[in-house]
Amino acid sequence: MMKAFSEKNTIIKATLLQGESGENEQVGIKHIAAGMMSAMRNPKGHEYDLMDSPDVCLDQLSIISALMRQIESAHGDIF
Repeated sequence: MMKAFSEKNTIIKATLLQGESGENEQVGIKHIAAGMMSAMRNPKGHEYDLMDSPDVCLDQLSIISALMRQIESAHGDIF
């Protein structure tokens, strides 16, 4: 995620903003995406008996949805 959303040599652009504001927004999205991988995906991939409540799952899906909406707004409808 850090490489994909990097503000330098960006692979996945997540903002239409230019200059310092655009770079700051890209950095923020990069950290949110990296945090999602570390906090939500990795434990579930290694600890098979972990169970989340439906509310926690919905919260996590909301964060993913917000990230996808941000990416789509920077690229148009890509999916």
